[in-house]
Order: sequence, then C-alpha cells, then structure tokens
Amino acid sequence: MNKLRLLQLRKENNMTQDDLSKILLERYNYEINKSLISRYEKGIHEPNYFFVDLVASVFGVTTDYVMGRSDNKYPVEAGQKRIPVLYDETNEQLHLVAENSAEYECTNDDSDFCIKASDDSMTGARICKGDLVFAHRQVDVEHGDIAAIMVSKGILLRRILVVNNSIILHPENPSYQDMIFTKKDFKQLKVLGKVRYFKAEVK
Repeated sequence: MNKLRLLQLRKENNMTQDDLSKILLERYNYEINKSLISRYEKGIHEPNYFFVDLVASVFGVTTDYVMGRSDNKYPVEAGQKRIPVLYDETNEQLHLVAENSAEYECTNDDSDFCIKASDDSMTGARICKGDLVFAHRQVDVEHGDIAAIMVSKGILLRRILVVNNSIILHPENPSYQDMIFTKKDFKQLKVLGKVRYFKAEVK
C-alpha cells in the first residue's frame, strides 16, 4: 500500500489516527490502535486487504486508490463515466491537462471534461467563481451557446454570438468586455467544447 495515501486521506478529512480507529470500531467492529495505523502510514508494516477495504469504505474511495495502484479516486456507478476536472483556465494545453488530471467527476451524459470557473465573468448565466462547469468536446457551436474557448489569454467560458461575419465572445457580467473576432481573426480562437451544465458551490 502507498503509505502516503492513508495519511493523505486522513488529512483531507481532518481526521486523527484516533478518530479513524474509533470509526473502524464503531462502524465495523474492527479494533485497531493508532500505533499500528502509524506504522501502516510509515510503511513499516503492510496492512491486510480487509483493513484497506474498510478504509476505502470510510473515505468513500476505491481500494486501488488507497493502495496507490490507481489515481482513480472515486468508484464509478453503473451507466456513468469519469471525466477530468481542469482547474487552470489559463492553461492552453487542455488535452494534456486532461490526460494528466488526477481528479475526476462522474457523469451520465455526453460531457467530456469539467472546468473550475476561475472568475465571475459568467454570473448572468448563474456560473460563479468556483463552480464546476461540464462541457462536451466539440469544435463547432451555435449562436447563443455557452462554450469553453481557447484564445491568446487562455481558456475562457463565454457565450458565443455570431453577428454578420464576426464572432463575439460575450461575458454574462457587465464588468467584463466583449471580445470581437472578425473573419480574418478566427484562427486566433478555438472552441474546445459546449457547456452542458454546472454544479454550484454552496455559498
């Protein structure tokens, strides 16, 4: 087992070794002291599979993740698929970020990736900073669609407006300005995907 995974999971959940020991005893009648948990975390002793399975259940992750055999943290329900979560909207290498992403969301629709909204430019569409936006990967979108677009400034979330021979990247917040691209400027932008829906943070 990867000794860092158990320690990492405990810290992510603000749980002490005593807390974990108590939970294992109360929920599963599994008795273990914190000194043995400490030795597991330091790699001094190798835990048995039963302990690993219980730890995975406590934290709601896969046993392979606990053991360090996979970066797929959460189990996927039947009919769902995992898609990568991208935090940095300024990273232009979207496909590389997706391939190397260690965090995933599950979805049962045709979304291919998520973007963590980094600003409040789309509040008029109810997308706020920190919200998780789900998008389907495609290079063409229609007038009025909200999309993830790559421009020289990075990756933006904007509503696409097609006016005459121009494309307007329209923010849903008056504090931000439209970006207008004429036909000769089209090569400066690249549509990465159409936004399907978003998950809002609890404010």
